[in-house]
Amino acid sequence: YVRHTGSITVRIDGPKEARWVFQGKQYESGQTVGNIPTGKYAVAFADVPDWTRPGDDSVAVAKDGTASLDGKYVRHTGSVTVRIDGPKEARWVFGGKQYESGQTVSNVPTGKYPVAFNNVPNWTGPDGVSVTVKKGETASAFGAYAKHTGSLTVSMEGPKDISWSLNDRGNYANGQTIGNLDVGPVTVSFSEIAGWNKPENVRVTIKNETAEKVSAAYVRQTGSVKVDIAGTKDGRWSLDGKGNYPGSWTEKNIPTGSYKIVFSDVTGRIKPESLPVTVTPDKTASVKAEYINNTGFITVKIDGPAEARWAIDGKGSYESGQTVGEILPGAASSPSPT
Repeated sequence: YVRHTGSITVRIDGPKEARWVFQGKQYESGQTVGNIPTGKYAVAFADVPDWTRPGDDSVAVAKDGTASLDGKYVRHTGSVTVRIDGPKEARWVFGGKQYESGQTVSNVPTGKYPVAFNNVPNWTGPDGVSVTVKKGETASAFGAYAKHTGSLTVSMEGPKDISWSLNDRGNYANGQTIGNLDVGPVTVSFSEIAGWNKPENVRVTIKNETAEKVSAAYVRQTGSVKVDIAGTKDGRWSLDGKGNYPGSWTEKNIPTGSYKIVFSDVTGRIKPESLPVTVTPDKTASVKAEYINNTGFITVKIDGPAEARWAIDGKGSYESGQTVGEILPGAASSPSPT
């Protein structure tokens, strides 16, 4: 007798390492086993790491026929999620695609994968990391962006109470340094100080890990004072006792503020009282003052002939009873007859 025989073939949907098992031997997908006596047989599938193998099955071999079977392996999968500390534009990159912070990618085959981070202007992104995806689990990672920052120091020349601000915020002292400033353009402005012209605003660009410096100077507001003096050509004036200026003189570049005009002593004249004056920016304050004569009179009566005359210090020839004025105090000796 001749035994009736047939064949078996199994097609596998799965990894290249997958094998089907018949009577203890393993065969590749699509491989055919012949000369199998007719009857019913069990077919199994070999285990493959990270895959779930198909369940065991059976085939019936008929005379001169080929019994066929399909088996499908299922890949083990998990998920990946990444949390980002950084700007809203930050993304994590997985498999060539970008995802937002906290977003989860599912159905990722098990295994080890790289995770990268996109570039964001003015930020330093995290280094790439790797994640290991396990069956039915979520692999997580974290990345922190570092903001690009720099510092700014502002030095000023001027009065002691000056200060500066940044983008109209803050009140910083002369020479103060402000750190951790976001990179990019900023505007430095300066405080108002009475009697001074503040500097113009300064625009500066903050650069990453760079110490920027700004210098500025306040300019003192000035005006002028002119003093006209009457009563003597010898009078002099000064401001708060400083200077020695003649009448009709205009003194310029005087810092704004309040002063006293002080007048010099002049022999034979009563000097004016000190006068207040206020100097305003770019204006000339005009003041007028007058010295007053400080003299006396001499009258001499002569008992003698009508032709008799008298003189002062040998000067002049005056009649009896005549009065001579504008005599400086103590300037004359006794009158004498001539």
